[in-house]
Formats: sequence, C-alpha cells, structure tokens
Amino acid sequence: MLLPSLAGSRQAPIGVPAFTSIDLLPFLQPSVQTHEFTSCDRAGDNYDADYFPIYKEPNGEYVLFDSYGPGCLYRLHMNIWNGDLGSINIRFYFDDEPRPRIDMDVTKFFSRENPLGVFKEPMAHTGEGYRFVYHPFFYSHRLKVALSREPLGHEPGWDKLPWLGRYDKHPYRRNHWYEFTYHTYSQNPGIHSWSAPAEMSSVATFWDTSQIGRPAKIYAGAITSRFDASIPQGATRNLLDLTGAATITALRITVDKADEAALLDAWLAVRFDGAKAPQVEAPLACFFGIYRRQPDKRIASRLVGCQGSKMYCYLPMPFWKSIGISVSNRSGRALSHLHAEIEHVSARDLNCPRDACGTFHAIYHRESPRRAGHDYRYADLHGRGQLVGHFVYRLNTSMEEDERTYFDGSRTPAIYGEGFEDDHNKGWGQSHLQRAMYGSTASNGGDGAPWRFYIPELYVFQSAACAGHQVYGPHSPRGHEGMYQVGEEESVTFAYVQDKAGLEQSDELDVGNRSSERAHRYRALGTRQNRTGTWWYDGEENNVLFGLPPIVDDGVSTSRGSEFSLRLDPKNHGVRLRRRAPTRKTTGSWRVFTSTDGW
Repeated sequence: MLLPSLAGSRQAPIGVPAFTSIDLLPFLQPSVQTHEFTSCDRAGDNYDADYFPIYKEPNGEYVLFDSYGPGCLYRLHMNIWNGDLGSINIRFYFDDEPRPRIDMDVTKFFSRENPLGVFKEPMAHTGEGYRFVYHPFFYSHRLKVALSREPLGHEPGWDKLPWLGRYDKHPYRRNHWYEFTYHTYSQNPGIHSWSAPAEMSSVATFWDTSQIGRPAKIYAGAITSRFDASIPQGATRNLLDLTGAATITALRITVDKADEAALLDAWLAVRFDGAKAPQVEAPLACFFGIYRRQPDKRIASRLVGCQGSKMYCYLPMPFWKSIGISVSNRSGRALSHLHAEIEHVSARDLNCPRDACGTFHAIYHRESPRRAGHDYRYADLHGRGQLVGHFVYRLNTSMEEDERTYFDGSRTPAIYGEGFEDDHNKGWGQSHLQRAMYGSTASNGGDGAPWRFYIPELYVFQSAACAGHQVYGPHSPRGHEGMYQVGEEESVTFAYVQDKAGLEQSDELDVGNRSSERAHRYRALGTRQNRTGTWWYDGEENNVLFGLPPIVDDGVSTSRGSEFSLRLDPKNHGVRLRRRAPTRKTTGSWRVFTSTDGW
C-alpha cells in the first residue's frame, strides 16, 4: 500500500502543539497512523481482563503496550483501581534499553503525587475505579509499557478463550482494563525519545473549563457576517453565501427561548465549493449539543456547544471556491427569530492550501431502534483525512458496548474500546461531567449525551474510515441474554476529509496459495506447517457472539519467519504492509526487515 506526500504543505503539529493548534486541524497528516492498545474482549463480550496483557515477559512483567516507532503515545486510560495494587509499578522502556526510564508505583503515576508532574487537570483525571492522563511520550525506535505484575494476582491459568457461558458462571471474573491511544509516523518528523516531561502549562490553560464557549483563537482580519430573520414552517433561509477562498472561524446562532423546541427539526446545512451534497447536514440541536430526551441538558465544550440559547462552533472550515450556509425549518411551527454571526478570514490571512487540507464535515446519523449485533456507525468516509470528535445521544442502551473504528479498508478495528464510558474518558458508568475536551450530560448508565474530541490523538485515515461501536440487545451477546435493550441513538461526528484517497494497494501475496507464493518468491524460514481453518476478524465480523459466518482460509505457520517480494511503485512516499493473521492473544509484536531492488 502506497502513501502520498503533500508537497509544499505545512507540517501538521505533533506533541504539545497538537493539543492547542486548532487552526491546523484541517491539515492532512499523510505520514500518520492512529492505533490503540487495549485489553478488549476480542470476541466482543465484556471479559476484558481475560485479555489484559498483550503478552507476559519471562521476568513476570505484564506488557500492555509495545510499539515500534517513530511514534507518540498520547492517551493512557486505565481502570485497575478495584483490586490488589500493592507493589505494582508501571515501567516505560524506550528504544530497547534494559532499564526503564520511568519506573514508578502505578497509583502514584496516575495521581497528583506523580513527581514528574504529568498528572494535572484538565489533561488528567481520577474517577471511581479509573484514571487517565494525556501527555506526549515520544519514542524514536520503540516503546514498551508494562506493569510489574497483574493487579489481581496471577492469571487464572485456564485457556478457554473466549468464554461462551453465562456471565455469572465465568470461572475467574476480574475487573481491570486499559486503553492506550497513539500515533506512529512513516518517517521520523524530527522527534527524540522521551527523556523529561514536556511543558504543558499552555495546554492546561487552553482546555480549562473557564475557556468553554470562548473562541479557540482570535484571528486578525476576521470579517463578521450577520443574519436576522424568522423562518416559517417548511422554509429555508440562507445565512451566508460567499465565493472565493477563505476559512470560517466562528459560527454562532441564537434563537428565542420560546423557539428552542423547534431546534430538533431545524436543520443546518453547509455546502463547500459547490459540492453536490452538503458536507454538513444535521439538526441544529444535535450539531450544537442539545439532548433530544432532555432538551434542557446541553453539551458545552471548548470547540462546539450550547450555553442557554447561544450555540457556537469554533472548528475552522476552509473553502476554496464557495460556501453556502442555510437553515431549513422542518418543524411544525415557525422560528420567530434566528440570529447568526459568522466570522471568516481570507486565504491571505489564514492560508489553508487545498492540496494540504481536508474539507470540514459533520456527519449526522440516527438509528431508532438500533440493530443488535450490527455496529452503530458514526461515520463511513472515503478519501483521506481525520476524525476530530463527536457528540452522541443515547436512550436505553448499554454502557458495555465497545468502540470499533476501522481505517483504510482493514477488517480489523484499529480502535477497539473497553466500554462506552471508557471510550469517553469515564469508567464504571456514565454520570454528568462537563469538561472542555470531553464529558457527558444527562447521563445515567446507557442514557445521556457523552462527547469526546480526539485531540491530540486525531483519528487519521488515508483511504477510508468507518467509525462506530457494537450494539447489544435482549438476545446478545451470548451469556447475557435478557440483560440489555437495543435502544436508540443519534450522533454528529466532526471530521476533515479530502475526497482523493492517499493509500493504494500495489500488490498482494496469498500465503498458502502456491501460485501466489511462487510469483512473490515466498519462502518459509525454519519449519513450515501448512494450516487451514475457520477464523473471525476482531470486531463486527466475529462469529463467536452473534453467529456470523466464519472466514475460511489457509496459510502457513513458520518457526523463524518468512521471506517474500512485493511490487512497489518507485514514486511512493511511504509503504504500509498489512497481513491477515488469526485472532488470538498475541505473543508480542511482529517485525519486518525490508530491502529494495532497482531504486
């Protein structure tokens, strides 16, 4: 698979600047992949502790994260504070060094007592049973993060994964799990492995709750357009029409309090550059954070939200030919008065080159009811770009449903969460929590409106992104029959997308197919064992809990690896190698050593 370059473009920020450079959110990142290590139940159930370490070292350490760089670990969310934590250290090993650069009691690391000073609100939080911290841990070659032992003692010693019986009959039920979200880079962007904490005071100020509702940045030369009018039932009013190149930097809308009930059926549409369909089309209420079941409960984040009757969005929206913004009243009553203020900055004052940036999208989706066993989809996008966050509105759903987000045509999720609350920086249930970057309102278990911005750990994709989460119901998953409802859900997902894909398949080797092996000069090193079996992909396609058809395939098991050749376009700007392998508890990372011929 070949990656593109963006000649002449500015480099999107990494590290500390990535936390606050909101004006650079539209900039594509062709050298970045987004990943997540978690202890998720690979079969889609809720027995996450069964998969807690990705592997165990001979010295007894439980490895939670093992990635070859260059890369940056941004987000560490752990839910282990419901067990025996005595004498457990968390250890960060950089670049295959024998001694960890960080070796600290895990509870102290995830607390204000951390002597490194990395655990500080609002980029860190202590909840009931869970804790998390955001901090840029760069690694130029490799990063391995391990615990000195498992939180509840040794693993049970049984090998019956996945568990298929009743949840209350599990022989060794435990309650600890984690999510570590990170970026890797196809080329080193000039980073060095972590050696000391980064200065994060500017980040803490930017994301402080006192900044909620304030513009993310004040732009010199910004021009404000205003709109005031009533909108009759069934009518559409254009709030703004512009031609040329510029960037919308602020969108504010206010309605009379008596009109707020109509916001669920008054739709915002934004069409960039003469597109056939608007890139933004959603109810005003959902776009700006009003919960349908309790309209007085509102999301108020730093970048998008609603405070009283005042709605705001400060996500930059570049355009290069034209923009049209309108509101359509699909409700059963007139909107007596709508006031809008829209700020834009010319391309001369805020340069967003078209070849380097994506177009802003807000993807609205609703399922009422949802479908048990079929993932709810926030967004299904093609091209390249990044997801930057979402607002979600739920009723009668399950908190145990894991996020499953796929990138670039992979049938295995790159992001596989630990439960809906954990995926939104919570744990052990949803409750009201208002933060500038994440939070939840009107939340009580499976009801309410959680949200999260993926900043700085943007969900980057090069050819496609399919974002969503699993859906439970009264007959699923296996072992939990009668526990859950299907429920209802709607969401708005914010993204930047360029229609042209940046990743193309250049060749394919089918191991086990002798003709394909000969064509690619495939050779098994050491002992070769031919294998045929039925398998499932992690994620929605698993056939364990929901009875989906298995994948039948043949392949090869070797004792010392394999050698093979693949065709590459010499004009590529990076290569991604993807393999199909059986789902199981992994025993460590796999490494590829490459050479080129004729370049």
